[in-house]
Amino acid sequence: MSFKKRAPASFPLALAILMAGLSLAPAKGNAPRLPPAYGASGSYLAAIVANSQRDTGSAAEYYREALKADPRNATLLDQTFVAELLDGNLPEAFRYAEKTIARDPGNTLAQAVLGVRAMRAREYAKARNHFDRAAGGVRGADLALTLFKAYALAGQGEAQTALKSIDRFSDTESKALRDYFSGLLADVSGLGAEAETRLKSAYGAESGLMRIIDAYAR
Repeated sequence: MSFKKRAPASFPLALAILMAGLSLAPAKGNAPRLPPAYGASGSYLAAIVANSQRDTGSAAEYYREALKADPRNATLLDQTFVAELLDGNLPEAFRYAEKTIARDPGNTLAQAVLGVRAMRAREYAKARNHFDRAAGGVRGADLALTLFKAYALAGQGEAQTALKSIDRFSDTESKALRDYFSGLLADVSGLGAEAETRLKSAYGAESGLMRIIDAYAR
């Protein structure tokens, strides 16, 4: 059977979840809620309904069941992968990212996911390679990927180079997030004065975000 490709979430949202996922513990798998007798079509439709209701856990389970019934379906693989990511189930997202890359080495999100896995394992050179491949599928500069690569550089002891790479991202609409994350990077790299300057700038650009307020106050 064939399915139309339906993306459950935007690329920026998925990458934001990945940023948070750098510190997440592995999620525990849940028992499927859908009997196998529903088959690929029933599971797929149930996943669409679950997505529309923002029930990411059920959507991921339904997509898994659909993929089991039609394991060669590339669209189902892609949707299952993203559904696991949106549900915060990173171990499963990593597994499906590998399968996605095997079929489509240029898949931006899958490369970014594998880069995050390498970051968690402190394999920074490997992470940078994945992020470079991910960036190859994005038109123009992307803040999330810029930050990923910068944090990988910092992990290799190249904090100043990492900060300069972030500073080249000049999108004014993302100034608060750029300065916030670069400030955190400076802080964990032992650059206290630099961190304070950047967090102060982030606060000046967006003083209503509690996360920025907390980081600047600290």
